[in-house]
Amino acid sequence: MDKPPLQLIVVLGLSGSGKTTAIKALKDRGVFCIDNLPTALIGQLIEQVRQSGSPLNRVALCLEVRSEAERDQLATLFEELRQGDLAFELLYLVADAPTLTRRFQETRSTHPLADRYPVLEEAIAQEKALLDALRPFATHELDTTEFTVHDLRRRIGEILPLDGNQPLLHVGLVSFGFKHGLPHEADMVVDARFLPNPYFVPELKEHTGLEAAVARYVLDSEDATTFLTYLKGMLDFLLPRYHREGKAYFTLAVGCTGGHHRSVAIVEALASYLHERGIPLTTRHRDLER
Repeated sequence: MDKPPLQLIVVLGLSGSGKTTAIKALKDRGVFCIDNLPTALIGQLIEQVRQSGSPLNRVALCLEVRSEAERDQLATLFEELRQGDLAFELLYLVADAPTLTRRFQETRSTHPLADRYPVLEEAIAQEKALLDALRPFATHELDTTEFTVHDLRRRIGEILPLDGNQPLLHVGLVSFGFKHGLPHEADMVVDARFLPNPYFVPELKEHTGLEAAVARYVLDSEDATTFLTYLKGMLDFLLPRYHREGKAYFTLAVGCTGGHHRSVAIVEALASYLHERGIPLTTRHRDLER
């Protein structure tokens, strides 16, 4: 089977309009991404990918333009790419000046043209004038003035759909003990301390939720059955929606007192449930060795 043509996605536009979010969204979808590659190296990169024999067939570049010389060089390159044999997409992002000003003020970032135009509003205006000549090359233009980060990620998924090999949302399941603190990576935390505690059963105390006897003691209770039903339903509802929003990772942490028994058993039960549905996941029992 012939290798599909190389697809080059260029992300360009006004600073503060969401270029970083856009390139991260593409990266999370399995695209090989390079941020701020010098214009002079773009042609070399394309040839190297073509000649290397690599299976890589989709590359995204996030570019900044700081001078008229760079702009003119890009205009020439874009014209060549548009007429060439690769699949060329130019995603051009804009936003209105008040929104860009507010975003720079909120993030306390420095505008790329600040060395020549120290007044932020002037830097924004000059960048817009500089880039206007490249807008006609855009295959997709997005005005992100009213967009949230999630809106932009979702819109990119709509206008630049990828093939069926795009990575699914990856789920992380973490068990932990509340007495050792919350896991810093958790997107969501649930508390399993209301379940029957094997710690108070002498023959189970020194064992863990990875062992059948402890797992049965925890999971055979009516409360555990109901709890798992709700958790599974919650994941069934949330995961497709997180994936639709462009989220690449979701970590659910389940806690009990020490992180040895109840949380471990619940995480293992959830892992089995998700594994049966083909959802990529990892499990970690943070406090099992404490």
